[in-house]
Amino acid sequence: MSFFKIKRFSKSLTYAIKGFSQMLKEEQNLRFQTIIGLLAIILIFILPALNWQRAAIIIVVCLVICLELINSVVERISDILKPTIHHYVKQLKDIMAAAVFVASLGALAVGIIIFIPLIIKLF
Repeated sequence: MSFFKIKRFSKSLTYAIKGFSQMLKEEQNLRFQTIIGLLAIILIFILPALNWQRAAIIIVVCLVICLELINSVVERISDILKPTIHHYVKQLKDIMAAAVFVASLGALAVGIIIFIPLIIKLF
């Protein structure tokens, strides 16, 4: 028995890519955040940044995208259960949206702190 099964891993990766692709098609916020995140990652590798700055940008971009995906899952589960469960469904959705919002603000702050000095150095 092998510790790492390529076939199983390949299948899992296919499911993950399929799920992310599906969410990109359906979720406008995720599309926006992914585009902005990719632009930030490309820019951080173009500018003369330090490795910790590159890592920080990648981490906050991934955090925002992951939270948006979790938000989408919570919304879908809530929509399925909505007729039969508590009035907290709307609150759950609002709380998840707030989590994405706070992470986005944090990512914006990290971006400003890192990018502004790098861009100023160019001039």
